[in-house]
Amino acid sequence: MKNIVEILIEKKLTLSCAESITGGNLIGTLIKIPNASQVIKESFVVYSDEAKHEILNIPLEVIEKNGVVSREVARFMAKNLHEKTHADIAISTTGYASGNFPHHAYVGIYYQGEIFLYHKDFNENQSREQNIEELVQYIITLLPEIIV
Repeated sequence: MKNIVEILIEKKLTLSCAESITGGNLIGTLIKIPNASQVIKESFVVYSDEAKHEILNIPLEVIEKNGVVSREVARFMAKNLHEKTHADIAISTTGYASGNFPHHAYVGIYYQGEIFLYHKDFNENQSREQNIEELVQYIITLLPEIIV
């Protein structure tokens, strides 16, 4: 079975990430795969609201109205990341891996003019690290389904 990097190379696709909840773990996992340099363009960790606004031009009103962990923010992140990097695939993550909020995340994936949005709930008994790793693996399994 081909890994995601092999699939991207075969399809001549590039990828960029804008990570909040995953904090660079997604791109770090992808970079560990041989030949990743052929497909990965850029990656940003946009953890704060200010970074989302300044780096990805997410309107602060969108964050204030919908919350930083929302479908709308994930959508804007993926769309604006694509516009900034011109990657064929632009992935965004936003969520809560721990703390006093429900542990969940939103993922936005831009591909061929469409933005696919996903919601992922986490087991409240898992650690922060387990939730982040679970989300990274979830995204990696989603990608082949989207780009087939």
